[in-house]
Amino acid sequence: MGFYLGSRGLHRSSEELTPVVTPGEFVNSLSVAIRAIMTDGQCRGKTYGQAVRSLRQARPGVAVRALSRILSAAPRDPVVHRMLAVAQFDACNVEEAARHLGISLALARHDATTAPSLGHSLRAHLDGALARLVLIPIHVGRGQRDAAQALAREGLIML
Repeated sequence: MGFYLGSRGLHRSSEELTPVVTPGEFVNSLSVAIRAIMTDGQCRGKTYGQAVRSLRQARPGVAVRALSRILSAAPRDPVVHRMLAVAQFDACNVEEAARHLGISLALARHDATTAPSLGHSLRAHLDGALARLVLIPIHVGRGQRDAAQALAREGLIML
């Protein structure tokens, strides 16, 4: 990825270089990150596909079992945690769903700060945003207004 150097401000030392991503590069990276989110299931294997089909067929128990198997092999995958949360919601296990969304958000936060590229970082931020979108109303429903507001603020800061 190319970059250009930002203009020097009054408070910058002459040795400090500030790389800046061009608008075109940012839009391209964001587009790739969005496509990766949308096509996630296509590269996750047969068991993941079965879990998604089970959710579509209103069989959350089957999806929970399938996603739990995947999670045992990939415990640091924020997408699997998020999908397991969806399955748990469908199975009326709100506490388990909230727990997996929290894990998904924590993993996405970590991935965003350690990502090797802008595209990977944007993907992690999108994963986190998806988890936050569901966690906020859960916190509101539990009367945890401060937690909901903190998540909303975090989402605004990421913009």
